Amino acid sequence: MNEKDPRRADEDWKTRAEEARRKLEEKLRSKPEEELRLPPASFMTIVSTFVTQAMVALGEMAMPGAETRELDPEGAKFAIDSLGILKEKTAGNLAAEDERALDEVLQGLRLHFVQKVGQAGK
Repeated sequence: MNEKDPRRADEDWKTRAEEARRKLEEKLRSKPEEELRLPPASFMTIVSTFVTQAMVALGEMAMPGAETRELDPEGAKFAIDSLGILKEKTAGNLAAEDERALDEVLQGLRLHFVQKVGQAGK
């Protein structure tokens, strides 16, 4: 098989995914049980989930266990658009603090998206 063979690319991807899975499992086994507990469910926990997804997709954070960061404009757009829908559907029902935080996060992510995607297009 040569380097352009799609089967080789598929095998390379599988190998990298398996290695990332193994590293994550090792990391999880080495953490104390208290560190593995989930945070309490809240509006801001939902927001932070989408923010994390957007930041990973924008290449600002690596996936747990991954060694590289990759730009995924579609993934970033999905996470940011999801936050926009969350804002739209919760309008008038949020505490002022939550509404302000969501507005700031959305504004920052949208700006960052435009900058990163613009840089990648150059």
